[in-house]
Amino acid sequence: MSFRILTDTSCNLPEHLVHEYELDMMPLSYVIDGVPHTSYTDGRQADFRSFYDQLRRGVAVTTTLVSRGDAIEHGRRLLDAGEDVLYVGFSSGLSGTYQAVSEALGELAREYPQRKVLCVDSLAASAGQGLFITYIARLRERGATIEQCHRWALENRLNICHWFTVDDLMFLKRGGRVSAVSAIFGTALSVKPVMHVDDAGTLKVVSKVRGRRKSIAALAERFATARPLPDGVDRIVYISHGDCYDDARLLADMIVQGYHDVAHPIEYPMITYVDPVIGAHSGPGTLALFYFDVAGR
Repeated sequence: MSFRILTDTSCNLPEHLVHEYELDMMPLSYVIDGVPHTSYTDGRQADFRSFYDQLRRGVAVTTTLVSRGDAIEHGRRLLDAGEDVLYVGFSSGLSGTYQAVSEALGELAREYPQRKVLCVDSLAASAGQGLFITYIARLRERGATIEQCHRWALENRLNICHWFTVDDLMFLKRGGRVSAVSAIFGTALSVKPVMHVDDAGTLKVVSKVRGRRKSIAALAERFATARPLPDGVDRIVYISHGDCYDDARLLADMIVQGYHDVAHPIEYPMITYVDPVIGAHSGPGTLALFYFDVAGR
């Protein structure tokens, strides 16, 4: 392998893909009622159902960044092993993780001038970050150098589309995404927001629909407008969910049934949980769709 890909657990990739793509993971942390917890991808997965049940009961959850010390430890381990490092981080528009880790890796780059250390702000979140990393890892498998992968990442990060809906507007209210009045009346009227991650890597409400089924259909309709893919780009679709697997499966089936581009066969969407660090802010019932589109976000 020509270099290592370093990222964090906010990418929401399941353990088997972390191993398949030989990714190096930094765990993010969260605190439930004063008790610290760590996100892992090495077989010590969180009990997601229990976590979301606690959110439903109103348990207080806070999240923390990757510490400078942890970033130094992970980076130094790879560099001491003679590896070059490409770091792909959680969107700087949603978290301070990228800034903290990239600054730590910058210090290491000066300490190890014989090694290459490159950083990319994914401007992505959840399995959107995971999808972005998947494309980079597949490019590496085809023999691309660290410089080529870094350049591809910078040129294509705005082509990773993120579309979200949530079931409980009160979690968005707590995060400042909607007003208290909108959350209260929206909940009473069963209004569901359709959101995306914009070019700055921040979450924006694009539209609102009445009812859960319509919000799921709105995500599938967004995918249906995607442009044909260029040669050499696989049609990969990821879906993440906040403990609403049946809704995720319904969305996946809608996408597959409505897909007709025989030149680029679709892989059945990979479905994964939204991890606790992101789920603490989006809440139970979050449903998110991710795909590549040359037209951008």
